[in-house]
Order: sequence, then C-alpha cells, then structure tokens
Amino acid sequence: MKRFMKSLLAGALSMSIIAGCAGAPMPPGPAPGTSIPDTEPVQEAEAIPEKNAGQNSRVESVDIPAPSLANSIVGEKTEQRISVYLPPGYDYSDKEYPVVYFLPGYGARTETFMAEFYRAMDSFLDAEEVNEMLIVVVNGIGVLEGTFYYNSPVTGNWEDFVTKDVIQYVDSHYRTIQSAEARGLAGHSMGGFGVINIAMRTKDIFSYVYSMSPGLFDDDGLSESLMDFGLVEQFIDRHAEADDETVHAEYLEYIDRSGWTTTFSFAYASAFAPDANARAPYVKLPEKDENGDFMRDGILQLYHSGYGGLKEKLNNDTYIDNLLNLKGFVIEYGTDDEFIFIPKGCVYFSGLLKEHDIPHELHEFKGPHTSLPRIRTVVIPYFSNTFQVF
Repeated sequence: MKRFMKSLLAGALSMSIIAGCAGAPMPPGPAPGTSIPDTEPVQEAEAIPEKNAGQNSRVESVDIPAPSLANSIVGEKTEQRISVYLPPGYDYSDKEYPVVYFLPGYGARTETFMAEFYRAMDSFLDAEEVNEMLIVVVNGIGVLEGTFYYNSPVTGNWEDFVTKDVIQYVDSHYRTIQSAEARGLAGHSMGGFGVINIAMRTKDIFSYVYSMSPGLFDDDGLSESLMDFGLVEQFIDRHAEADDETVHAEYLEYIDRSGWTTTFSFAYASAFAPDANARAPYVKLPEKDENGDFMRDGILQLYHSGYGGLKEKLNNDTYIDNLLNLKGFVIEYGTDDEFIFIPKGCVYFSGLLKEHDIPHELHEFKGPHTSLPRIRTVVIPYFSNTFQVF
C-alpha cells in the first residue's frame, strides 16, 4: 500500500482545531457593510493539461441521466455533466476503488475543481504520497445558476440527483467499492452546505464528509447573507399584469442576463421557499407589517431554515442518528471569508454538534472564502488517509 504523507497533513492542519466529541423586522437585503464580491469568489483553474509521456491517469467528462430533475418547473435538463478522475492504475488492473464525490459552489464549473484534483492527484501519486482513488466532481449549476443540491419542485430534486443518479451511474460504469465506507463527500460554499445537508438527511451512502466554507446561518445569518427579498418583490410587482406564459419567459430571460448576486436570491428562494402553485418566480414571500417590513412569519422561517434552522434540525433524531453514523466529519472556514455569516455559522453549528455529542472537527485557517488550493493541501490527504484500508 502506498505510504501516506503524514507530515503534509499535519502541516496543512496547523490551524486552530475545535473537535466535538461526546423578533425584529428583517431588512429587505444584505446587511449594511456586508462585503459582496462583484463575482463569485471561486478561483479559476487552468484547463486540465494534456498528458505527458508516461502519464496514464485521465479525466472523463460525461453527461449522465438525471431523472431526479425531471418535471422541474424551470425546465432543468435531465442530462447533467460529471467529471471523473481515473488514477494511473485504473486501466491496468481489475482493482475496485474508493470514490470521493465533490460538490462545487454557486456557479462554479466542474472543470475548475477537477483541474486542481487532476494536478494534485498526479503529483501525489507520482511521489507515492497518497492512495489511488476516483474523484467525481458533480455539476451544481442549474437554470437559476445555483441549485443548493436541494430537492425542490421548482428547480428539481438535486439532492436526489447526487445521492441516487450520480452514485448509481458511477457504480454501474466504473470499478468502485460499492459501500459507504469507501465513499467520501466534499464540497465548497454552496457545495459545503450540500455536504452537511446530505450527511444529515441520508444514511449509509457516505461515511466521510468534508465541508469547505459551507453556507451556514447562525441566528443572524439570513440578514447578513445575499438574500434580497426586495429583488424578488420588484420582479413580481413589475410583472403583475403579464399573463403566466409571458412572465415565465421573461423570468428565465431575466435570470440569464443577471449576475450571480442577483440570481442568488431567486435560486435560494426557489430551493427553500418554493411555491409550485404560483406564477414565476414560483416562490413564497413573507408578509409585510403596517410599516412595510417583512414579518417573522412561517414563510420567513423557511428562508432561515435553508442555510440555518440548525438548532431545529439537530432536534431531529433521524438527523442526529445519521451524523453519528459517520466515520469522519470535518467542517472548515477561512478567517477572512468575504461572507461574514459563514465563519459565524460554522462556529455556531459546531457548538450545537458538541451539545449533541456528535463527533466532528472544526478547522479554522487564515484565508478568504476561495480555498481551491486546500484541495491539494488538505482535502486529498484527508481522504487518502481515511481510505488507506482499501
């Protein structure tokens, strides 16, 4: 078995580690002073390089069936792209491999992360510093740009796409070890939220999860996020006189020409407060009080409970049991994250996990929201270490 470079992992984790074992009116948009990047803060990677002489690892980009996305109101495609890294020994043996599945952040392309995995894995394997494994990067870009890897009648069942469609395809088309102990799930930002949500809601699919800079809310997280109720309300008001077919077409055109800081509000609302019986944009909005402020009603709670509602989620015995069933659970965040709710949400969630004696690790590192290099320095070594038994 190839040796694991313990010194690399130890150096990469030279950070503050916290291990867990054993109202007022809402503003219409992000809190004043919140720093919002003009573009999504995901570092762009170069294209996957051509193989040099002697290299025989490869990446396959495949459009796979996505029946879980059928019948979505916005018309998600029922074929979706995944990228699969096959290590050098794959084509020269009958060996079965463990698999790491990766969920990119909001609007991030699979190629961005796969390029980093490709370079890092080849470098490590050439030096015999990690164990061979498959890497599968899953598309998370939908019609509204963000999908949150969450089931919704508006955007389709993206959680099911990951846990059913993707895994079934990979297990039936590649030589994988078909057990939870040989599957890991990692993701960044929106994908980091997807990792935690899937870990809570499913059992015996993944045994090891690694959540990078995840979308998590503490009690103030919604008001500090990019969710802007005013944008949604303005679109509805501007199209009040249009017929259903017209407003649907104009909604999709509006999304297509808008930047990610605009589409985020519609995508977030569609995931967590969908209304399949309404007209476009097919979401529920909180009621307003006599002062015109959004009320803390049941609908607003839906928005809180997307990235938040963590205390309530951990009152669910099934969720607790699923998290206790994990063999490895890591959450990390950067101290300089541009989205101020993320570090606060991570620390808050870790505290709740400790209250419930749910084993996990909370890693803090000096850096911003963008954490692409940490795939090489932390994520790959982590999963190589957990998969050493294979």
